[in-house]
Amino acid sequence: GEGVLGGAGAAVAPGFFQLGYGAADRIPVQFLFDLSGASPVPKHEPAALSAVASTPTEGYFQFDQAGIYHGSLIDLTNLPNALLLQKQMLYFLGVTGTSIAIDPTAF
Repeated sequence: GEGVLGGAGAAVAPGFFQLGYGAADRIPVQFLFDLSGASPVPKHEPAALSAVASTPTEGYFQFDQAGIYHGSLIDLTNLPNALLLQKQMLYFLGVTGTSIAIDPTAF
């Protein structure tokens, strides 16, 4: 992002944040930063906490449940994790008519 590209990085995806769990905006491992002057600052916000939310519409949600891996979306041997990922995907694809990035553990 901006750490490498400077101010031009803000034009690439200004609404893209690292999304946290719940109202406390818990981030498992902070890795996405923005610039405040010359200093890096965490760039995060909470994921949507309800099905009727309208934001955020983009971002990176980092799962921290035990057993989550790249293929968890379709791995039905760990059904609770697969359902969390599939729920998040449905809301991102606009199951409610609005594409939102949700915290699938919130509701």
